[in-house]
Amino acid sequence: LAYCVSQFVHKDAALGGTVVRGMLRYWPVTYCQKEVLLIGELEDVVENIDPEHYRTIALPLCTQITKCLNSWNSQVKYFVVRFPICICSSPTPEETSDLARPCLIQVNSSISF
Repeated sequence: LAYCVSQFVHKDAALGGTVVRGMLRYWPVTYCQKEVLLIGELEDVVENIDPEHYRTIALPLCTQITKCLNSWNSQVKYFVVRFPICICSSPTPEETSDLARPCLIQVNSSISF
C-alpha cells in the first residue's frame, strides 16, 4: 500500500499535501514499529510532493517530527534524526528553512540516544 501511495503522489504531486495531512492525522501513538514504518513512508511521499503544497504542510510535518523525539524507542529517534535530511533537500529549501527552522533547531538540540 505504501508503494502504491508513493506512486500515486509521484504521478500527481499536487495530491501529496492531502496524503501527508491524512498520514499525520492517523499517526500511531502507542505502537513504535508502526511509527517507524510511517516515518519511512512519509519520507517517500515528501520527496515527491509539489513545492507549493509542501509549504502548507511543512509546519505540521516538522511539529510531528519534533513530537517523535519524545519517544522512548531508539529506532523512532534514529528515523526522526534522519528525516530532516529529506526536509532540507525539499524542492524549496530556502522557504522551507524559514518555516521549519524552529522545529529543526529543536530536533538538533534534543538529540540524545
